[in-house]
Amino acid sequence: MKILGVSKCRKNVYYAGHITIDTAVVGETGGIKMSKIEDKVCAKIQARAETGKKKYGVTMEREDLTNEEWLIHLQEELMDASVYVERLLSLLPLIQPLNEEAPRDDNDFPLL
Repeated sequence: MKILGVSKCRKNVYYAGHITIDTAVVGETGGIKMSKIEDKVCAKIQARAETGKKKYGVTMEREDLTNEEWLIHLQEELMDASVYVERLLSLLPLIQPLNEEAPRDDNDFPLL
């Protein structure tokens, strides 16, 4: 069975390209079963889309931007992400000693 996508956030909406799947992994609604983490990401994408629609009055299907303008928006978002990464990297020396000292069992995740 061939479908478009690897994940399904809404009914009949698939993402991530053309793949072949085993029908055993298809859920009751026809979507691919995802982990709780992927479900959480999908919920956040939907919430962000709703916020964007309310704030800007448009969806990502808007057609008033050129490809260059879309790329500039992406570049700006990635620059912001780089700043966030730099900030978190600067905190590693503070976090790592706490992580090493914290009591935990095999089911715990380290802080970083």
